[in-house]
Amino acid sequence: MRAKRLRSFYLLRLVKGEEIITALKDFSKEKKIKGGMILGIGAGKEFTIGYYDLLRKHYLKRFVSEECEIVSLFGNIALLEGEVFIHCHVVLSLPNFSTVGGHLFSGTVTATAEIFILPSPMKILRQKSEEIGLNLLDL
Repeated sequence: MRAKRLRSFYLLRLVKGEEIITALKDFSKEKKIKGGMILGIGAGKEFTIGYYDLLRKHYLKRFVSEECEIVSLFGNIALLEGEVFIHCHVVLSLPNFSTVGGHLFSGTVTATAEIFILPSPMKILRQKSEEIGLNLLDL
């Protein structure tokens, strides 16, 4: 990964072979980012994406093995029980130009991923919601 601080945000360039969520979590820990916004584009493969089934309170997951364009990567950084928690959604363009998307569990960079992180001036917390079954923003 290459990273550069540009005034109020960071610009990251993930390299071939990096796992996206792990790289974002490691970078956030290193820079002591306790809240923020994530935006990105790029290319990758071996994505695990999900759709949350509210009735069953679990994610339906889909594995996308082929190389895809990351049309949109959007998410946030928060703390859950004192640990950095990365929550991202992604839209992927498949080789046939169709798209799939959902919650991003993992994905491996193939060419590059260009990601902006805008840190929050305050820490952002998450808390488990028993009703919903997810770790929601604690506002």
